[in-house]
This record gives sequence, C-alpha cells and structure tokens, in this order.
Amino acid sequence: MKQMTSHTFTPKHLLVAAWLLLAVFQQANAQEADSTGNDPKYSLSLSYGIGAMFFTPDVQSYSVYDFDSTVMQGSSTLEELTTDLKIKPFLLKFDIKTSPKSSLGVQLIYNGFTATGIRIDSVWVPASGTHTITAKNTSYTMNRIRVQLTFTKHFYHKNPLFESYFYVGLGGSRKYRKYRVGNELENFQEAPVSGTVNFPVSIRLAYGLRFHVSERSSLQAEFGFGGPLVAIGLSTRF
Repeated sequence: MKQMTSHTFTPKHLLVAAWLLLAVFQQANAQEADSTGNDPKYSLSLSYGIGAMFFTPDVQSYSVYDFDSTVMQGSSTLEELTTDLKIKPFLLKFDIKTSPKSSLGVQLIYNGFTATGIRIDSVWVPASGTHTITAKNTSYTMNRIRVQLTFTKHFYHKNPLFESYFYVGLGGSRKYRKYRVGNELENFQEAPVSGTVNFPVSIRLAYGLRFHVSERSSLQAEFGFGGPLVAIGLSTRF
C-alpha cells in the first residue's frame, strides 16, 4: 500500500518569507537613501507563477512484460507514480540601474515536483515453477533551476503610483532529478515520468506593471514567455 507523506513547506510559506525579506531590505535602506537625496539604484523582487505551463500528470504508469517462449511464461513490472507536490515557478530578480530608464540584473527561476508510488515485480523462477512477486515504494523528485542575465527597460507614467517595464533574460537551465526504488537510488531515466528532457538554454521575455504601495515597496504583475505566463509578486527598491 502506498505510504502517504505530508509536506509542511508550501509556496505560501515562501511568499510570507519573501515579504519579510523585502520589508527588511526596505527598512534597512530607506533611511540611508532618503538622507542622501538619491533615487534608489537597486531593486529586488520575488514573484510566483500562477499561470505556468508546467506539465506533470497527476498519475503516471509504466508496465513491461518479458515473455519466455521456451517455458511459455513471463516476468512483468508494473509501476504507478502519483504527483504529491507541484511547485510552480518562483522568480527572484535583482536589478542595478545603469540609467534612469534601464537596468541590468540577474534572475533565478525555480520550480519542481515530487511524486511517490509503488512498483510491483513479478519474476518467473524456472527452478520453482512459480512467480516471485515483490512490491517496493518508489519516489521521484525534480528540481529545475534557471539563472539568467537580464536587461530591463522602465516606463514611467503620469500617475507616480504606477510603473511598467519590459525585460529580456538569457541564461542556462539545469534539472536535478532523483529516482528511488525501495532504499536504492536508480537511474532517473528509468522512472515512468514524462517530460524529463532538459534544455540547457533559458530565455525569458516579459512585460510587467508595478503599483507602488510605499516609497520603497511595490506590488507587481508580469506576463511573459520562457517561464510562467503570468506571475505576481513583491518588489523593493533601495
């Protein structure tokens, strides 16, 4: 029987932690920036991809049958994995202004999922003339990290509460995968999981809008390609 696992770490916890982190940055740097009279040069933002095209089926199964015609018997393997936790993309972006309307930065995008299940092997044993049946718990985890260099153009509006921006990001992508059968680590390519191909190049084009809730903090929403289609988050300037 498949063992149920509980997860105390959720995307909601990350958003709460991010808000506290941004608040600390804002509080620590606002006084210094105001005393010098200079506009903030740096910005830090964290967004969550609510509209991500992240395909992980709820249930994935795999079966194989090896038939021995000499004894008219065969061995089989049946496995089923169920997705337990899916983490849609988080985007962490740090920018440095190079001019009033341009900035350079670096962006980290993370997403992943975990799945657990059971594998049943039925092996024909000629010596005993019977099948030996074993059942083992299985698990599969995938963590994807994309790191990009970004160039951003900022657009300011008559209403000072709003700011829009467009950026392009270019970098690399890496997937870290583990497949466990029982207590043994196996080749992750043998897991009954689709969509495991990793593209080493990562590109993102996005347009966003920020609403300034204070002099240093903003709410933001962006729409893009090469990652989540829609992402919402928080940002701070210092």
